[in-house]
Amino acid sequence: MIRPALVLSRVLHRYDGTTAVEHLTLSVPTRSLYGLLGPRGAGKSTVLDIAAGLRQPTSGRVRVFGVDPSSDPTAVTGLVGSSPRRTPELAALTARELLVRAGTRRGLEAEVAARHAQELLHAFALGEVADRVIADSPAGTWQRLAVAAAMPHFPRLLVLDDPFAGAGAHDVEIITTLLRRYVSAGRTVLLATDSRALAERTCTHLAVLDRGRLTGQRILPA
Repeated sequence: MIRPALVLSRVLHRYDGTTAVEHLTLSVPTRSLYGLLGPRGAGKSTVLDIAAGLRQPTSGRVRVFGVDPSSDPTAVTGLVGSSPRRTPELAALTARELLVRAGTRRGLEAEVAARHAQELLHAFALGEVADRVIADSPAGTWQRLAVAAAMPHFPRLLVLDDPFAGAGAHDVEIITTLLRRYVSAGRTVLLATDSRALAERTCTHLAVLDRGRLTGQRILPA
Protein backbone atom coordinates (compact mmCIF):
# COMPACT_ATOMS: atom_id res chain seq x y z
CA MET A 1 0.00 0.00 0.00
CA ILE A 2 1.35 3.44 -0.99
CA ARG A 3 1.68 5.82 1.95
CA PRO A 4 -0.26 9.10 1.56
CA ALA A 5 1.79 12.21 0.96
CA LEU A 6 -0.02 14.09 3.72
CA VAL A 7 -2.37 13.06 6.51
CA LEU A 8 -4.14 15.51 8.81
CA SER A 9 -6.14 13.97 11.64
CA ARG A 10 -8.52 16.21 13.61
CA VAL A 11 -6.23 19.19 13.17
CA LEU A 12 -7.23 22.29 15.12
CA HIS A 13 -5.49 25.64 14.83
CA ARG A 14 -6.36 28.71 16.87
CA TYR A 15 -4.66 32.09 17.09
CA ASP A 16 -5.69 35.37 18.73
CA GLY A 17 -8.97 33.80 19.78
CA THR A 18 -9.82 32.81 16.20
CA THR A 19 -10.30 29.23 15.01
CA ALA A 20 -8.63 29.07 11.59
CA VAL A 21 -8.88 25.29 11.16
CA GLU A 22 -11.43 23.21 13.04
CA HIS A 23 -10.79 19.49 13.54
CA LEU A 24 -9.79 18.92 9.92
CA THR A 25 -9.19 15.36 8.76
CA LEU A 26 -7.69 15.00 5.30
CA SER A 27 -5.58 12.49 3.37
CA VAL A 28 -3.68 13.62 0.28
CA PRO A 29 -2.75 10.66 -1.94
CA THR A 30 0.76 10.36 -3.31
CA ARG A 31 0.96 11.39 -6.99
CA SER A 32 -2.16 13.53 -6.75
CA LEU A 33 -2.72 17.15 -7.70
CA TYR A 34 -4.84 18.02 -4.70
CA GLY A 35 -6.77 21.27 -4.51
CA LEU A 36 -8.08 23.12 -1.47
CA LEU A 37 -10.98 25.27 -2.62
CA GLY A 38 -12.59 28.00 -0.58
CA PRO A 39 -13.13 31.74 -0.19
CA ARG A 40 -10.77 34.10 1.56
CA GLY A 41 -10.69 33.23 5.26
CA ALA A 42 -11.58 29.58 4.70
CA GLY A 43 -8.34 28.41 6.36
CA LYS A 44 -6.55 27.31 3.20
CA SER A 45 -3.29 29.15 3.85
CA THR A 46 -3.17 27.89 7.43
CA VAL A 47 -3.57 24.31 6.23
CA LEU A 48 -0.75 24.82 3.73
CA ASP A 49 1.54 26.27 6.41
CA ILE A 50 0.82 23.29 8.65
CA ALA A 51 1.48 20.87 5.77
CA ALA A 52 4.80 22.58 5.03
CA GLY A 53 5.88 22.49 8.68
CA LEU A 54 5.83 26.29 8.89
CA ARG A 55 3.17 26.34 11.58
CA GLN A 56 2.29 23.90 14.37
CA PRO A 57 -1.38 23.07 14.94
CA THR A 58 -2.98 23.69 18.31
CA SER A 59 -3.91 20.02 18.40
CA GLY A 60 -4.27 17.05 16.08
CA ARG A 61 -1.92 14.80 14.13
CA VAL A 62 0.10 15.70 11.03
CA ARG A 63 2.19 13.30 8.95
CA VAL A 64 4.15 14.11 5.79
CA PHE A 65 5.09 10.82 4.12
CA GLY A 66 4.82 9.32 7.60
CA VAL A 67 7.05 11.95 9.23
CA ASP A 68 5.84 14.12 12.11
CA PRO A 69 6.88 17.75 11.36
CA SER A 70 6.98 18.63 15.05
CA SER A 71 9.46 15.87 15.91
CA ASP A 72 11.59 15.91 12.74
CA PRO A 73 11.31 19.33 11.05
CA THR A 74 14.57 18.88 9.14
CA ALA A 75 13.26 15.78 7.36
CA VAL A 76 10.06 17.58 6.40
CA THR A 77 12.05 20.53 5.06
CA GLY A 78 13.67 18.17 2.58
CA LEU A 79 10.38 16.53 1.62
CA VAL A 80 8.34 19.70 1.06
CA GLY A 81 8.68 22.78 -1.11
CA SER A 82 6.41 25.77 -0.57
CA SER A 83 5.85 28.86 -2.69
CA PRO A 84 7.09 32.12 -1.17
CA ARG A 85 4.78 35.04 -0.49
CA ARG A 86 5.79 38.19 -2.31
CA THR A 87 7.54 40.78 -0.15
CA PRO A 88 9.44 44.00 -1.00
CA GLU A 89 12.67 42.16 -0.16
CA LEU A 90 11.98 39.39 -2.68
CA ALA A 91 10.68 41.83 -5.31
CA ALA A 92 14.07 43.60 -5.20
CA LEU A 93 15.83 40.41 -6.39
CA THR A 94 16.11 39.18 -9.95
CA ALA A 95 14.28 36.00 -10.92
CA ARG A 96 17.58 34.12 -11.05
CA GLU A 97 18.67 35.41 -7.64
CA LEU A 98 15.39 34.33 -6.09
CA LEU A 99 15.66 30.79 -7.46
CA VAL A 100 19.31 30.41 -6.44
CA ARG A 101 18.47 31.69 -2.97
CA ALA A 102 15.55 29.26 -2.73
CA GLY A 103 17.87 26.39 -3.61
CA THR A 104 20.65 27.27 -1.17
CA ARG A 105 18.11 27.73 1.61
CA ARG A 106 17.01 24.16 0.95
CA GLY A 107 20.56 22.93 1.42
CA LEU A 108 21.81 22.86 -2.18
CA GLU A 109 25.40 23.87 -2.88
CA ALA A 110 25.66 27.18 -4.74
CA GLU A 111 26.74 25.57 -8.02
CA VAL A 112 23.89 23.04 -7.92
CA ALA A 113 21.39 25.75 -6.96
CA ALA A 114 22.53 27.87 -9.92
CA ARG A 115 22.15 24.94 -12.32
CA HIS A 116 18.69 24.07 -11.02
CA ALA A 117 17.70 27.75 -11.22
CA GLN A 118 18.66 27.83 -14.90
CA GLU A 119 16.63 24.67 -15.56
CA LEU A 120 13.59 26.16 -13.84
CA LEU A 121 13.90 29.48 -15.68
CA HIS A 122 13.82 27.55 -18.93
CA ALA A 123 10.94 25.27 -17.90
CA PHE A 124 8.77 28.19 -16.77
CA ALA A 125 9.61 30.31 -19.85
CA LEU A 126 11.29 32.95 -17.68
CA GLY A 127 14.55 33.20 -19.60
CA GLU A 128 13.87 36.70 -20.90
CA VAL A 129 13.34 38.08 -17.39
CA ALA A 130 15.94 35.94 -15.61
CA ASP A 131 18.19 38.86 -14.75
CA ARG A 132 15.55 41.54 -14.42
CA VAL A 133 14.45 42.80 -11.02
CA ILE A 134 11.17 41.10 -10.11
CA ALA A 135 9.45 44.39 -9.28
CA ASP A 136 10.15 45.59 -12.86
CA SER A 137 9.08 42.36 -14.57
CA PRO A 138 5.87 41.94 -16.60
CA ALA A 139 2.58 40.98 -14.97
CA GLY A 140 2.31 37.24 -14.54
CA THR A 141 6.03 36.75 -13.92
CA TRP A 142 5.60 36.42 -10.17
CA GLN A 143 3.01 33.64 -10.39
CA ARG A 144 5.30 31.42 -12.45
CA LEU A 145 8.34 32.38 -10.40
CA ALA A 146 6.67 31.61 -7.07
CA VAL A 147 5.88 28.07 -8.22
CA ALA A 148 9.42 27.62 -9.56
CA ALA A 149 10.82 28.86 -6.22
CA ALA A 150 9.17 25.92 -4.47
CA MET A 151 10.96 23.42 -6.72
CA PRO A 152 14.78 23.86 -6.69
CA HIS A 153 15.32 20.71 -4.58
CA PHE A 154 12.59 18.79 -6.46
CA PRO A 155 10.61 17.96 -3.31
CA ARG A 156 8.21 15.05 -3.06
CA LEU A 157 5.40 17.41 -1.98
CA LEU A 158 4.81 20.86 -3.46
CA VAL A 159 2.67 23.23 -1.37
CA LEU A 160 1.38 26.20 -3.37
CA ASP A 161 -0.72 29.06 -2.03
CA ASP A 162 -3.03 30.39 -4.75
CA PRO A 163 -0.62 29.90 -7.67
CA PHE A 164 -3.17 31.24 -10.18
CA ALA A 165 -4.02 34.51 -8.39
CA GLY A 166 -3.55 37.36 -10.85
CA ALA A 167 -2.18 35.04 -13.53
CA GLY A 168 -3.08 35.47 -17.17
CA ALA A 169 -4.22 32.64 -19.41
CA HIS A 170 -0.67 32.05 -20.69
CA ASP A 171 0.73 31.86 -17.16
CA VAL A 172 -2.03 29.49 -16.04
CA GLU A 173 -1.31 27.20 -18.99
CA ILE A 174 2.42 27.04 -18.22
CA ILE A 175 1.87 26.44 -14.50
CA THR A 176 -0.81 23.80 -15.06
CA THR A 177 1.27 21.90 -17.63
CA LEU A 178 4.33 21.81 -15.38
CA LEU A 179 2.36 20.76 -12.30
CA ARG A 180 0.84 17.86 -14.23
CA ARG A 181 4.30 16.79 -15.38
CA TYR A 182 5.54 17.01 -11.81
CA VAL A 183 2.79 14.66 -10.64
CA SER A 184 3.42 12.32 -13.58
CA ALA A 185 7.03 12.07 -12.36
CA GLY A 186 5.77 10.57 -9.09
CA ARG A 187 5.48 13.66 -6.94
CA THR A 188 2.52 15.31 -5.22
CA VAL A 189 1.06 18.83 -5.37
CA LEU A 190 -1.18 20.47 -2.77
CA LEU A 191 -2.53 23.85 -3.85
CA ALA A 192 -5.05 26.37 -2.59
CA THR A 193 -7.36 28.42 -4.79
CA ASP A 194 -10.63 30.31 -4.65
CA SER A 195 -11.42 29.52 -8.29
CA ARG A 196 -13.63 26.48 -8.73
CA ALA A 197 -13.16 26.55 -12.50
CA LEU A 198 -9.36 26.43 -12.26
CA ALA A 199 -9.46 23.83 -9.50
CA GLU A 200 -11.70 21.52 -11.52
CA ARG A 201 -9.62 22.04 -14.64
CA THR A 202 -6.27 21.43 -12.93
CA CYS A 203 -6.66 19.05 -10.00
CA THR A 204 -7.18 15.31 -9.62
CA HIS A 205 -8.72 15.68 -6.14
CA LEU A 206 -10.62 18.52 -4.52
CA ALA A 207 -11.47 19.40 -0.92
CA VAL A 208 -13.76 22.33 -0.10
CA LEU A 209 -13.11 24.42 3.02
CA ASP A 210 -15.36 26.97 4.66
CA ARG A 211 -14.39 28.80 7.87
CA GLY A 212 -11.82 26.15 8.70
CA ARG A 213 -14.11 23.19 8.18
CA LEU A 214 -14.13 20.53 5.48
CA THR A 215 -17.48 20.77 3.70
CA GLY A 216 -16.86 18.37 0.82
CA GLN A 217 -14.27 16.41 -1.12
CA ARG A 218 -14.18 14.39 -4.31
CA ILE A 219 -12.03 12.83 -6.98
CA LEU A 220 -12.23 14.75 -10.25
CA PRO A 221 -12.61 13.05 -13.63
CA ALA A 222 -9.44 12.76 -15.67
